[in-house]
Amino acid sequence: MKIKERSQIIIPVFNEERSLENLIPFLNNYSKSEFIFINDGSMDKTKEIIKKYHFNSIDIEKNRGKGNAISLGTKYAVEHGKNWIITMDGDLQHPPELIPQFDDDGKIEIKLGWRKNWETMPLFRKLSNMLTSLLLSIRSNSLIKDSQCGYRGFPAEIYLKCNNLEPGFHMESEFLIKACILGITINHIEIPTIYNESKSSMNYVPDLMKFIILWIKSFLWT
Repeated sequence: MKIKERSQIIIPVFNEERSLENLIPFLNNYSKSEFIFINDGSMDKTKEIIKKYHFNSIDIEKNRGKGNAISLGTKYAVEHGKNWIITMDGDLQHPPELIPQFDDDGKIEIKLGWRKNWETMPLFRKLSNMLTSLLLSIRSNSLIKDSQCGYRGFPAEIYLKCNNLEPGFHMESEFLIKACILGITINHIEIPTIYNESKSSMNYVPDLMKFIILWIKSFLWT
């Protein structure tokens, strides 16, 4: 399988040694140069596994958050002549065979993964996703079906123009709001709903409160 020459796949990882050993064989269907792993302060063997399979990576000494990792990956991509970004998680929830669907097709848009079937989603995650997707849809005046899905494709230029400041995964909501303010279209790509034994990085109640604060602050953005 191939993606466009100027596309870059960014995979932020934090303590993903168990899932990476299962994920990486599927990535071998693509060129290794198409990927950049952002090792966000992992304390397990994540770094060693990435090196063992000879993938490019950026190693962050201390965990700084998913938003910071994606920003570093986007900067790396631009410095290496890439203009389209695909983000996916390293915990096996984002099937690699769907990567081409998130690739550049010449449109100025954000391709957002949409887990249509929420039946297998943990209850609090389901409620959280419903609420955040609703609030983002209201704020952005655009339909956001799955605000918490990190499987995405978007132009690097738009990401940088949004000047996203959130270091954690709330950056993904910040980016959607700011992009919609700029008039960028959100297009959804259906993906399967996969949950495995990977521990969620969400602290549900505190993180939901942080999201609401971000949502309120967003009305001050122009």
